[in-house]
Amino acid sequence: MMEFEVNEFKVNEYITLRLEGSRTNIYINNEFFNQCKKLIVEIPPHKDAKIHNIESIDDVEDVNPYYGHGYREPISPEVEFWGHCSNLQAWAEYDYDTRLLHRNLAFPLFRKLVKSGDIKARKVYKDEIVKRIASGNPNVIT
Repeated sequence: MMEFEVNEFKVNEYITLRLEGSRTNIYINNEFFNQCKKLIVEIPPHKDAKIHNIESIDDVEDVNPYYGHGYREPISPEVEFWGHCSNLQAWAEYDYDTRLLHRNLAFPLFRKLVKSGDIKARKVYKDEIVKRIASGNPNVIT
């Protein structure tokens, strides 16, 4: 199902990522999906008790003192591209589980996939919304 090209990664029939210049861009049905996306967390190699309490990427805001402040070690555009590819591939393989992506990307991307005719997205969309509201995370609920 996955196709590789030098600067392109096809997650499924709807989602394609392209490294264009130094930016990773998402395309849904070959249409540019203009949404903020950045890698926000790097899981350290040592065991951290805080990490075990994280149930979604959105919980990172509570445990990462640098979240939202733009701090992280610099990485190359290619490494960032493959990080995005890996994240979106996992998201698709786990039935678009919105806990795997930040809410600011997951829900707009979900809406676009539903509008684009993605049957799997349509089947799980409402359940994902209910599941995330039930999680109690006020940022996600808002």
